[in-house]
Amino acid sequence: MADPDPPALASPDPVRTAPRSGLPEPGSNGTVIDWDVLRAEARDACLKAYAPYSSFPVGAAAFTSDGRIVTGSNVENAS
Repeated sequence: MADPDPPALASPDPVRTAPRSGLPEPGSNGTVIDWDVLRAEARDACLKAYAPYSSFPVGAAAFTSDGRIVTGSNVENAS
């Protein structure tokens, strides 16, 4: 028999509602996260990616707890 009252759908923002094992919420140390800057840094990192096999360049950017921005990109090789 079907459940007459299905459970409510999950929150659209699971990061904020899921347990985080005691980790602080993003920006909770008083830092304001500028998402536009973070996206721009990730896009810039993507331009440095080397993906001749997958043709899927990836760039990433993250804020550290001391306010620095760390970036990276994928680099493929055939070995």
